[in-house]
Amino acid sequence: MSRVTKLLLVEDNPGDAGLVEAALGEISTPDDEFQSVHAVRLGQAFEYAAAMSFDLILLDLSLPDAKGLDTVTRMTAAAPSVPIVVMTGMDDQSVAIEAMRLGAQDYLVKGQVDEATLGRTIRYAIERKKAEAEINRQLERQKVLNDINRAIASTLDLESVLKILLEKIGQLFSQFGSMVHLLSPQKDVFETVAFRNVDSGSWQQGVPGENKGFNFIAALMKTPLVIKDAQNDPRSRRPEFMRRNGFVSYLGLPLIVKDEAVGVLALFAKENDAFADADIQFLSTLAGQAALAIHNSRLYQGI
Repeated sequence: MSRVTKLLLVEDNPGDAGLVEAALGEISTPDDEFQSVHAVRLGQAFEYAAAMSFDLILLDLSLPDAKGLDTVTRMTAAAPSVPIVVMTGMDDQSVAIEAMRLGAQDYLVKGQVDEATLGRTIRYAIERKKAEAEINRQLERQKVLNDINRAIASTLDLESVLKILLEKIGQLFSQFGSMVHLLSPQKDVFETVAFRNVDSGSWQQGVPGENKGFNFIAALMKTPLVIKDAQNDPRSRRPEFMRRNGFVSYLGLPLIVKDEAVGVLALFAKENDAFADADIQFLSTLAGQAALAIHNSRLYQGI
């Protein structure tokens, strides 16, 4: 399968822009293609970045509507997730280095760039941005885990524990709907005790199944259960709930205490492949913390 790298070239000098576009043409192959969109002003670059998706931005530091470090600051704010390689002249390399401290991944000196250097710089910048994003994501997730530990350790009120859990999940996964289902004291039916980002009314209209459905399967297996087409899966007990909320896939995370499932943390997404392996692993850790807190709260409240 061929790889296409989409670039936003922000350069007001036609000669310099032409050289870059020619170099991109030289290093493009049918299996590894570089495609570029050319903007001559920073304002025009903002419009393109808002309307299209790019893998990298090649940014001149001197434009009609922005110069120097202000160019980088504004472009980074407009497209924070896209790596930037600044293009500079011989006389402002120090500015280019400072631009990297502001968020650019690398810089190129005009007139000194050959095709191989351009291709290598683009690839390295993209990978560097991905690594940076992954580190930030891991730090954010670790902070959430620490926040939940502190929060749930400070209360034995079940409602507060559940509220904290779903709020923290919402911080990192705002696109997901979430629920907490706990086994009844008789352990024969799941009781839905908390909702977030779902139409709770449509859930209540469904047909409960005492020993059927995704939640019971997840609890029985004691491992995460992923259903990519939950609307049409024959084991679904509430397909209308999925359709009404626009949910396509389901993730069930059993809440395990002393090797026994006391409930299920269920998440719903609007895409088939929404639940990545890394997300499932993180959410499983979260579910493990929550399970113990829920168990302690129920014991305290005599449930």
